[in-house]
Amino acid sequence: MDFPDIVDDASVRFFVSKIPSIKGNILRYGKSSLEIEYEQMIIRANNNEPRNNSEYFIVDRQYVASKIGRFDLTGFYWPRAHRRKGQLVSPCLMEVKFALNQDIQYVHEQLERYYNAIRGDSAAIAEEIETIFKQKLVLGLFNQPVNAWMP
Repeated sequence: MDFPDIVDDASVRFFVSKIPSIKGNILRYGKSSLEIEYEQMIIRANNNEPRNNSEYFIVDRQYVASKIGRFDLTGFYWPRAHRRKGQLVSPCLMEVKFALNQDIQYVHEQLERYYNAIRGDSAAIAEEIETIFKQKLVLGLFNQPVNAWMP
């Protein structure tokens, strides 16, 4: 299926209405994983709960920083203490492990690869995370008032 450019409310609503079939096709033709489902649940809970009290705000899933760095979840860390509008926040790259995944014993190696992947380009990655976040706010993909969310 071809999708139109996402440029207005109507094209956003059309795309969002197709998400269940997109997810179905991913599960049907892609690698099925409960970890993906849990990532999706974390994102929905984090971004759509109107009384979110989290210090971590998720912006994207499966963000690719380089050939060796694909992060499960990306976002930013905005501590509740002394939180204020317009303040600088730290980008956050998150790894999700489902159940008793055997990969957990190698997570330190995985995180080291991630660190090496972003070390030289962290400012550009932080800028891209901010851009994606602002786009999602404008598109209404966070269930929060825009003026309350701008770090």
